[in-house]
Amino acid sequence: MAEGVRLRAATAQDGDRLREWRNDPEAVASTFSERPVEADEHRSWLERVLADSDERMLVAEADGEPVGQVRLQARGEGEVEVHIGLASHARGRGLGTLVLELAAERAADDAAARSLVARVRADNERSLRAFAAAGFRERTREASEVVLERRLG
Repeated sequence: MAEGVRLRAATAQDGDRLREWRNDPEAVASTFSERPVEADEHRSWLERVLADSDERMLVAEADGEPVGQVRLQARGEGEVEVHIGLASHARGRGLGTLVLELAAERAADDAAARSLVARVRADNERSLRAFAAAGFRERTREASEVVLERRLG
């Protein structure tokens, strides 16, 4: 399956699909805000992300079909925060782990990047399993949030 999974740069034309994935009820339930995002809010956010040189928004494709997104956001001191979301039909197939591994490869291409970090809701077991399978280890755990880290290089 890994041969058929790739990441490509997101564009403004991906906006509707990205918002659809973000507003899927299961995805909304796994966010810290626990609310859907309105169209204008999402459009403004995506424009900002695409223009920000410290962020990379990537669309994951499996055998040419868009199945999710991953965003890499430089946080300084070699740390890159990773955010991931999959389409509902792509969940439960191991794609999250593959996408995270590809994202780690992309982040490692940046000479300044030393680690990937992720903030995951403590009750999001599926996401925690995907991150663990992709080589992330727990940095901190609180009642509502787990911070995970994967060293690069």
